[in-house]
Amino acid sequence: MKRGSVTRAFVCGATAAMFSALIQLSAFALSANIQFSDPSTKVGEEFTVSMHVQGDGAIATTDIALGYDSEKMEFVSGDSASGSGGEISVKSSGSEADVYYSLKFKALQEGTASVQVKSAKLEDGSSQAATIAHQGSAAVTIAAGAASEAAAEGGAAETAAAPTEATGPLSSLSLNPGSLNPDFSAGNTAYTAVVGEDVTRIAVTAVPAAEGAKVNVSGNENLKLGENTIQVAVVGSDDSALGTYTITVTKQEGATPETAPIEDSEHVTIGGTVYSIAETFDQTLLPAGYESENFIYGNRSVQAGRGPDEHLHLLYLFAEGGSGNLYFYDDTSRSWSPYVQVGATAKAVSVVPLAEGVAAPEGLVVQQVTLNGKSVDGYIGQKDQGQNYCVFYGMNAKGEKGFYRFDLVEKTLQRYFPGDGPGQNTAELLRAQYKVSHRKIVGLTVALVLAIAAAVYAFLRGGRRKSPDLVERERRRAERRAAREAEEQLRRQEEEALRQTATEEVETHTEEVVSGEATAQDIAEQKTVPFGEAQKAVLEMGETAGTDQTAEDLGPTRVLPQLNMSEQVRETLEEARSTADEITAQAKSVSGKKNAADEGVFENIEL
Repeated sequence: MKRGSVTRAFVCGATAAMFSALIQLSAFALSANIQFSDPSTKVGEEFTVSMHVQGDGAIATTDIALGYDSEKMEFVSGDSASGSGGEISVKSSGSEADVYYSLKFKALQEGTASVQVKSAKLEDGSSQAATIAHQGSAAVTIAAGAASEAAAEGGAAETAAAPTEATGPLSSLSLNPGSLNPDFSAGNTAYTAVVGEDVTRIAVTAVPAAEGAKVNVSGNENLKLGENTIQVAVVGSDDSALGTYTITVTKQEGATPETAPIEDSEHVTIGGTVYSIAETFDQTLLPAGYESENFIYGNRSVQAGRGPDEHLHLLYLFAEGGSGNLYFYDDTSRSWSPYVQVGATAKAVSVVPLAEGVAAPEGLVVQQVTLNGKSVDGYIGQKDQGQNYCVFYGMNAKGEKGFYRFDLVEKTLQRYFPGDGPGQNTAELLRAQYKVSHRKIVGLTVALVLAIAAAVYAFLRGGRRKSPDLVERERRRAERRAAREAEEQLRRQEEEALRQTATEEVETHTEEVVSGEATAQDIAEQKTVPFGEAQKAVLEMGETAGTDQTAEDLGPTRVLPQLNMSEQVRETLEEARSTADEITAQAKSVSGKKNAADEGVFENIEL
């Protein structure tokens, strides 16, 4: 087939396949979620906001525009990110479904700041735009920073040393009315509290850790409904700033809620089991990403592990039988949870207590579930009843918290959002995935059929259309074939005519010899035939000898005429002459003999 036809077939088939594939891909577009971490920091410090982009398939290109509060924070650097003045652009390409971006900022002013998504464009490998199913934002808490040590010049008196993060500028802090949340820790400078509508002033009791240091309290009077900010500033004996504690007080309608103090600092009851809190333990038991710290629980200082979330602490608890395990303690909600990691090591998620203010997933039932041999608080579907999957509240290695769905059969883990559908079990998910896969297979099959049909059509159409050069070549080929056939037919006709002429001549001559009816008149008529020089001489000799020539003289007198003929025709006539000579010889052998009627045969042959 001509090259042009092949090209047309390929183009038609490819176009049909791409068109059908485009229809399928538009029907099954990529879906993605964008989430952020909520870090806490201090003025003057650098901190990192983690942005997690997660799709239900591979993400080929990412183009996200972010906005942030440029008065309270300054953008420093980031993964595939650039920007300033309150705007950041994140652009990257790849083939992963889960991508993490670290964005580094510097805190400029205390307070609460945020990082929001202004626009997002994600595409899969076929350049199809993704649907953003969930789009979060980062809430950044910026506390006042600790002042540096005053420089002593010219033998000036030593000032009080700046406290470290482990000790802090205060040794104790309390409110009346109200309770700090979480419990006071010298290194923690951000707290919250809730009071009733009848409270207009809060008494703040703060004890400096450094000798000679002083405390200045502001914002604790004339409280209004809603949020109020109380700041406790600690200064050294030389009036140098040592640090500031911030207490966000919410004044609500009704009475002030009472928070019971921790009465037993040595024991805790979890799920009906009483555990003893270890004062120390082997810090090699801490998982990666955690470091040892001194944590004040109640009125005791115990060893704990601190990870990406400053409000989550790992403590070691002993059961009555002596067995011990690590447990998470959330100092904001005062809740406990066994330390359990779910999933692969690189992307393991730790089960943590439900954070304060976070509602349980709607449509799910609260129930104890077993993960990695440990019983933790979880949620199950109303239809599934924990047979195939469960949902739990967890935290990844970057400190991001959220709900996760764990497949109890296949042991797979994925993020869970309220929009995933409450009560949907694994069987329902598999059926939905089967429908999607079935539709994709049908679509691809249709695309293949259309491509084949287009290729066949182009092949047939290209076969019917011939170029002028091809038509001319075929015409010349047909003419040459017709000429050869005509030449062959003429050759056969010539051979047939010569064969017939020779046969007739032999038969005529034979009849003359046998019947003896050849006369001189016949010979005279033969003279009119144009012979060559040799033939004329023979005729003259025949006339001189007379008409009494016998059959014996017949053979030598027959000389072929010098006609303009081909070699093949001449050979044919020569064969005819030979045949005639043989007949003459046979006639001579029977000359003078009588037949049964006593009639003479070949006695007088007239030439």
